[in-house]
Amino acid sequence: MQVCTGVAREMSTEFLDHNRTSILRNSKSKKGAEMRKSIWIVVFAFAAFLGAQPAGAEDIPKWAQEVNEKWYAASEAGDAEAMGRTYTVDAVLQTPDQTARGRKEIDQLHAANFAKARSTCTWKIDHVDQLEKVAAVQGHDSCVETPKAGGTPQTVKTRWMAVYERQQDGSWLTSLEAYDIEP
Repeated sequence: MQVCTGVAREMSTEFLDHNRTSILRNSKSKKGAEMRKSIWIVVFAFAAFLGAQPAGAEDIPKWAQEVNEKWYAASEAGDAEAMGRTYTVDAVLQTPDQTARGRKEIDQLHAANFAKARSTCTWKIDHVDQLEKVAAVQGHDSCVETPKAGGTPQTVKTRWMAVYERQQDGSWLTSLEAYDIEP
């Protein structure tokens, strides 16, 4: 949890540092309102992540389970486009090695990973904290990655957190996601 908390803190700090000037300059404009919304999403996710307790199955909203089922099914199928449809157009994905900004970069990151290996995963949502149209979700997974070029399959365990936003059509999409690989 300490490693993931560090990633969340780095993400919120990076976001605020990167956008501070724009936020101040545009505080009364539509763009400024969108930036303030983004700041609240980051703050909300960070706060929820720090205070999270493991959830029972009855505590996990149906939409959260369904969105993650789609994500992992697309991952196991090696379908970057299907995975991309679970993200907002302007989503941010923070991996241990890089940051992908926007659905196009996220699709490219997943496609590059799928070109190298096939994955089979087991996963669990540990906690969901929802406020109206925004939710912070954290979980963990264990994936067996089999290199396409041959070689020994490896098990990779991660802890992840994501911020989801409810869309006008009622669907939920990921706007911010981060994960760390467990030692």
